[in-house]
Amino acid sequence: MKIDNIFINPEDPILYSGLNFSQLFRTDFKFNHTYLLVIRDPFNFLASRVCWKSQHNNHTVPQIMNMWKNNAYEFIGDTNFMETKICISYNSWFSSQSYRKEIADQLAIVPDINCLNTIPGYGKGSSFDRYKFRDKASKMNVLQRWQQVEKNINTDKYTYEEYKKAFDEETIELSRRIFGSEFTDPIVASLARQSSSHAQR
Repeated sequence: MKIDNIFINPEDPILYSGLNFSQLFRTDFKFNHTYLLVIRDPFNFLASRVCWKSQHNNHTVPQIMNMWKNNAYEFIGDTNFMETKICISYNSWFSSQSYRKEIADQLAIVPDINCLNTIPGYGKGSSFDRYKFRDKASKMNVLQRWQQVEKNINTDKYTYEEYKKAFDEETIELSRRIFGSEFTDPIVASLARQSSSHAQR
C-alpha cells in the first residue's frame, strides 16, 4: 500500500481517541509516506474548538490542549515520533504567499490560490462563520478568533473561563517558540486583563 502523505491536523477528533501520542505513530505502522504536520497558534486553535457546535465535540479542554502540546513538541523537534515530516504553520500558510510557495515546493506541487478561498464541504464549515465566506475564505478573520470566543463559545460544552485558563506557562512558551513573542505576548496580556476585569465585577 502506497501513501504519499498523511495529513496531521490537531483539530481532527481522531487524535483524541485515548491513545497517547507515541501510540498514534507506533513503529509497526510503516508506510512509504511523509507526515504533513500542521499547527495553529493555541489561542485561535482552541477558539475554533470550543466554538464548534457539534454533537461530536465531546472532548474536554485539557484533552484538546494536551494534543496541541504533543503536536507542538513534535513541530519544534523536541520529539520525533513522525520519522519523515513536513511541518506547516497554519498562521504563516494563511498569511504569507511566499510561505505557501515554500511548502508547495517541498511537496513538489503547484500552489493553487483557489484553495485559500475554499471551505470544504465536510465539517459544517467554519466554527464561527459556517459557509458565509464560501469561495472567499481568505477574508475570514482566522488569526483573531480568540477575540470572538466570549460571544460564540459553545456554552453546552465549555465556559469562557475554561478557555482563558487553558493557556498555562507550558503552552505560552511553546507558542513563543513557534509563533514568536511578538505574536504571543499581546494575546496573553489581553486575556489576563479580561480575567482581571471579570474578577472585579
